[in-house]
Amino acid sequence: MEKKDWKTIAIILLVIFILENSLMAYGYFSTKDIEKETNICYYDVCEGYPNAYYSYSDKICDCYDSDLIGNEILVKTEYMGRR
Repeated sequence: MEKKDWKTIAIILLVIFILENSLMAYGYFSTKDIEKETNICYYDVCEGYPNAYYSYSDKICDCYDSDLIGNEILVKTEYMGRR
């Protein structure tokens, strides 16, 4: 093994380390964004209703209530994206 080999391996490992940390940071902050919007749907938009579902891909918040026999009825739908 030559003396230059360890430098190449060190550079490769450094690049992998930086990419891994970048992807972890991106995942953390995108999860926080999803959690924030879900909480807005549950606690602000559907405040008086027992069930709420948030579709992150469509950015739609659906509020449901139960009828007398326990079936869920769609009561309110709100678009949470920018217009």
